Amino acid sequence: MRKMQVTSIALATAITFSSFIGVTEAKSPQYTVKSGDTLYSISKKNHLSVSQLKQWNKMKSNIIKPGQHLYIVNPNAISPTKKKSSETRKS
Repeated sequence: MRKMQVTSIALATAITFSSFIGVTEAKSPQYTVKSGDTLYSISKKNHLSVSQLKQWNKMKSNIIKPGQHLYIVNPNAISPTKKKSSETRKS
């Protein structure tokens, strides 16, 4: 009976892990521009508009260069790191 329980647990674990195949990892809030990238191609890959990318990255032109880091998540939506309680107290 014990062997059957172990086999059942192993099978359930395998099924659980196999259901995650093809699921992408959580996106980083930033994207590093690669050679050949355009704002349009980056926006489409990340389901954004070019306007959002430009606004979030405070860009006035469409010019980007390899190695440049762009926010692909609204930086205002990223929760700031928590301050220590002693820092947040008012005197």
